[in-house]
Amino acid sequence: MYSKCGSIDDAHCVFDEMPKKNAIIAGYELHGYSEEALSMYYDMRDSGVPMDHFTFSMIIRTCARLASLEHAKQAHAGLVRHGFGLDIVANTLLVDFYSKWGRIEDAHHVFDQMPNKNVISWNALIAGYGNHGRGDEAVEMFEKMLQEGMIFESMSRDYKIKPRAMHYACMIELLGQEGNLDEAFAIIRTAPLKPTANMWAALLTACRIHENLELGKIAAEELYGMEPEKQSNYVVLLNIYNSCGKLKEVAAVAQTLRRKDLRMLPACSWIEIKKQVHIFHSGDERHAQTREIYEKL
Repeated sequence: MYSKCGSIDDAHCVFDEMPKKNAIIAGYELHGYSEEALSMYYDMRDSGVPMDHFTFSMIIRTCARLASLEHAKQAHAGLVRHGFGLDIVANTLLVDFYSKWGRIEDAHHVFDQMPNKNVISWNALIAGYGNHGRGDEAVEMFEKMLQEGMIFESMSRDYKIKPRAMHYACMIELLGQEGNLDEAFAIIRTAPLKPTANMWAALLTACRIHENLELGKIAAEELYGMEPEKQSNYVVLLNIYNSCGKLKEVAAVAQTLRRKDLRMLPACSWIEIKKQVHIFHSGDERHAQTREIYEKL
């Protein structure tokens, strides 16, 4: 109470009579007295005062505020020596600390030693890789996190949110945009619910971006069964065929569109010049300056 109210001197007097000293360290830390908190930790250590995993978690956080690598390493050693080397909170703080210092190998070593990890643990290491120019390894770690089902598991366990189809669709879109199409497809195949049109559409769009004909055909076939009259599904597959030079398949999809009487709207662009808007359509020959436009293009 004294600590939270800022009465540090009164808190310190009570502290000397306490069997456990975490409260005073937390009070120092709460009010920005990081150096005093660290000094108190060393007093406890040198006096043989019992410490628990909360003590080390607070001190690691204090070291982060002080940007003191050496003190953090000593706290890390103390954590292991006192038998709390497997504590998820303290170790996650260490992963975050080492990552921010650029000591990624140390962070990864701590991470690997953790028998239990949560999303925060994964995020700390992924951010460390990303912030220090190791993007490929950050993506690799992110993919491993997905494979272990951490994100959806955390939604259920930590936030009591049941993952729905839209959450899976978002993840498929994210992976697809980065070119991780096999991982995106794996989410569809392993999701504990029936894949929706949005999930398949996210994969199909990614296949168009990265010209993956094989998965694109699978996604398109699924969408044709769900949304047989939705023109955009046919158009995306047509574009994939076109980018891959499959002209016969392009013609077949175009014929399907005509048979279903699904008309493709022409591509359109516009530009404003001197407060006048000029609109252009693909293949348009009605514009007054059609010849000049096509010569310029």
